[in-house]
Amino acid sequence: MLALYRLTGLAYLQSMTSIGSDHSATFNHRRCSSSLNAPVVQLQAPSVTWIKTLLPCPYSCRKNRSTPRRVRFPARSFSITAPLWRLGHTPPLPPDRLNREADSALARELQWLLQSLQESLASLKEGLSECAALLAPQEPGSTLVLSSVRSESVKGFVTRVGTKLVKGDVQLRLQSLPPPRGSPSIRLTLSQSPEAPDLALQQLVSVRNLVNQSLDIIDVSTYTGDPHNAGFIFSQLHLLHETISEARQMLKGDGDVRGNWWETSVPDNVFDSPPPSNLSFHLSIADSALILLVRTLESNAIAQAPTAFASDISLTGFSLRDRLFGSRHKAHDEAGDVFKWKGEEVHVREKIRVESQDPSLMSVMAKLTALEHEVMRWVSALKVLMGNDDTESEP
Repeated sequence: MLALYRLTGLAYLQSMTSIGSDHSATFNHRRCSSSLNAPVVQLQAPSVTWIKTLLPCPYSCRKNRSTPRRVRFPARSFSITAPLWRLGHTPPLPPDRLNREADSALARELQWLLQSLQESLASLKEGLSECAALLAPQEPGSTLVLSSVRSESVKGFVTRVGTKLVKGDVQLRLQSLPPPRGSPSIRLTLSQSPEAPDLALQQLVSVRNLVNQSLDIIDVSTYTGDPHNAGFIFSQLHLLHETISEARQMLKGDGDVRGNWWETSVPDNVFDSPPPSNLSFHLSIADSALILLVRTLESNAIAQAPTAFASDISLTGFSLRDRLFGSRHKAHDEAGDVFKWKGEEVHVREKIRVESQDPSLMSVMAKLTALEHEVMRWVSALKVLMGNDDTESEP
């Protein structure tokens, strides 16, 4: 601001020297030698007042640059107490015009965002297409090893092609299920007969359908609707976010998406030889991994029927063993629960869980998570620019 004062005063002096004899001015310059190292300007003009300023002298030496000087200016043409906007600053806008300018800036920002979204939708479509390719039925598929931890209870493998299991060979050695005579284990092999039904994983079927729906939403947003309509694009992105989130939850396996084992166990006609009637073979997806749960079942009526030589008979409700050594530790988390299996009430005697990571499903999970975050970021940006900041409608 001091430089601005100096320039304003010098400009006035130059204008005054060009006016004529009535408003003449002379510059008397002295070299910087003593305590007062500044030029003295004397103006001969009507209504002249003295103004003392602390402006650095452009003609002084470097060490005495802050030496004060005395300049005479007409009071009517220059004032140090003038408003800042008179010295080059923009004057404040009225409130109504300020609101109009803010709305105009938001509108331009919204149009820019809608134009940028077209390129983002193309990248989103590319990512979803990669997910669809990983879920497509392509040979040779993914071969997954099924092996129980620190035991020989379950050993085998399955081959997944797309959303189906096309091959599988699993051997079971369970304490509660003796193997057939002459065989060390119970062997379950997926049938390769053309008449055998397909063993499809319903979670993967749902994920593939949701990915295809997401691709359709992007096509509608790009080609069918108005890409410059903020309300239309916001609704499409909101729907896209919900669809991708649902697909990711399917791969995550949270809640009831994995199905009830007593209703969705593998049918007996899928295997070459039918498994025992009290065996449940259930397959599902959790955390992008294939989960196998093998259960041996026992009828609830048989389990509760007392025998003459049973050691658990007690009129007080506690057996002699429980009174001496305490209650038994539960073998699994479903011990004591009753389920409806093939029209009969049963309880689970033995339960074995085997997990096998699928690299393709892990890649799909990572892509869907990144796409979900990207869509959520665009939805939040549109919500701010459209003035819809309520958190209740947040996807």
